[in-house]
Amino acid sequence: RAVIVSKNAIEADAIARAIRAHGGIVEVAATPGQAAPFAAGCNVLLIDAALENSDGRLLKRLRDSGFADCEAITLIAPTDRGMLGEFRANGYATFL
Repeated sequence: RAVIVSKNAIEADAIARAIRAHGGIVEVAATPGQAAPFAAGCNVLLIDAALENSDGRLLKRLRDSGFADCEAITLIAPTDRGMLGEFRANGYATFL
């Protein structure tokens, strides 16, 4: 099961539809607070890089709210890919 955390509703919906089309289960949340109820059973957490700080504060907050065991992926714009080292250092496994 995937959880997408993004304020970009159009992008989040497109990713969610792709996951569902391949048989996956996905929940979409605009804020960490909205995402918290979906923590149980989450396998992958997709987080919009625009919501994250350079210190990984958002991912830490989500981990503390129950997303401790799922893989974290950052949704990052090509222009921001220079920040990938920071994201990886803060616990993100990879990027989209």
